[in-house]
Amino acid sequence: MKRISMSTLTVPIARLVVVLLFGGTLLVSPNSFGQSPRSNAHCVQVGGTVMTNFTSQTNTLGTATGDLKGAVAATILSVTPGPGNATTFNVQHQWITEAGGMLMLEPATAVGVPTNVPGVFGVTYDEIRIVGGTGKYDGSHGALRVFGAADLQRGETVFRYQGEICFQSEGH
Repeated sequence: MKRISMSTLTVPIARLVVVLLFGGTLLVSPNSFGQSPRSNAHCVQVGGTVMTNFTSQTNTLGTATGDLKGAVAATILSVTPGPGNATTFNVQHQWITEAGGMLMLEPATAVGVPTNVPGVFGVTYDEIRIVGGTGKYDGSHGALRVFGAADLQRGETVFRYQGEICFQSEGH
């Protein structure tokens, strides 16, 4: 009886594992040979910055740069003290892109935490959900992750946004 060493089996077993892993991925992937990637919603990554100024105690107005370049406004719907020194803001955003498309956004929750600079807060959002729009954004959906700062003494904000928008077709 011939003995087979483990080193003799290692290479064929490794090859089998690679074939099963990658071959299985091809069979279950939404982009597998039998299915067009265009049959699903077309999603794109977006990112940029937003800078606004307070126009009143509860409203801001400013500009967005990056993939969603245009005008942005926010209305603070409510303010609630949070744990520690944090403050929770319920905010409704309005976003019009430079090309004239409007993003429809759900109200979002932001948490502001005071920094060591008086009147300046670090701000993070749970996420800002995109639930449609007009023009290019008609029927779109997605989410933006947003963080930044608000200087309440100067009445200014600056934020970084990053996320994904999905369209009904790839023509967008």
